[in-house]
Amino acid sequence: NGQFYAATSSYPRPPYPGRIYRTADSSIVNTLSLEGSDYIISPLAFTPDSEALLVSIYNGRWDEGGSIYSYELWSVSTGKFLRTVARADPYSRALSDGRTLAVQLKRIDSASSTQVVTLRVYDVAEAKLLHSASHPSPGKDSNGAFISPFLRLDVKQHPPNYEATAFADMKKNVYLTFNAPDRSLQLWELTTGRLLQTFRLQEEDPDPAYTGVSAQVSLDGKTVMLKSATRVSLWRVEDGSRVANYDQEVSGMRLLTFSLDSRLMAYIESNGALAVAINPVKGGFVLGDVDTDGTVNVRDAILTLRFITELASPTPREKQAADLSGDSIISVTDVILILRKAVGLNPTL
Repeated sequence: NGQFYAATSSYPRPPYPGRIYRTADSSIVNTLSLEGSDYIISPLAFTPDSEALLVSIYNGRWDEGGSIYSYELWSVSTGKFLRTVARADPYSRALSDGRTLAVQLKRIDSASSTQVVTLRVYDVAEAKLLHSASHPSPGKDSNGAFISPFLRLDVKQHPPNYEATAFADMKKNVYLTFNAPDRSLQLWELTTGRLLQTFRLQEEDPDPAYTGVSAQVSLDGKTVMLKSATRVSLWRVEDGSRVANYDQEVSGMRLLTFSLDSRLMAYIESNGALAVAINPVKGGFVLGDVDTDGTVNVRDAILTLRFITELASPTPREKQAADLSGDSIISVTDVILILRKAVGLNPTL
């Protein structure tokens, strides 16, 4: 509610208690501490009513539950422990909005010698496990380290106004994973583990397992933006279709984010100017709808053929709509893909 903020005390050496401050004057409301001298209490999120604070606790020794890491609720008004929400290990990562706690744990599968990342999602108020899902690592990087199956999500926080990278988007209740064998992305509902959509990547797309790829979901949950140094793709969540490609090395354009109403996209042009464009999913063009009549049909394929044979010159928007293959070149392949989409077939070869 804006009345309090919390932080870990920055002493020169342990222990590191947590502290709750009053926003108005930065006075200390309560200090959260444990017995002993080897612990760290790190705030994660206030509950929606601001009566409790969810913290992660490293207690420096194995407890009776076989854990040295726990996620607990503490009272804001008294500074006392209320309940344990979850237990984990020092290698876990966690996100919370005060309602839901998402904990990511890693283990090595002895049978396959691969890393498996397990996501456990809890209801904070009831300290109840909502669901647990395991996702295998898609491989190892050049240094031999396992690659996370979770895509990095650019999460916009309001307030304060900044972008952070996380393995899940708490506000939109989603997370994304990458499946290496069939080069697909899966969008999941965070609190239920329900698969929402699968997006099929093409050979020309950057490999999420080996490049600095991140993703962003529009606030209305209808568009996914997949971003790398060389390409940005826009995908429709409703049917898993690719809406547009922006080749950043070619165009010099770097897409940044969606507007709060999801209708606009902000990007930086090659000359450094900040520009705004319509989100195709929200009212711009649809990939394959070259003549912008609202449907993908034979007329779009004929118009694309006219571009190929130089009987007509495409506008930048028409060129983008015709490029179903995603190679930034209008060719017969795009004509075939448009025809496949027109008759309801998967627009890939």
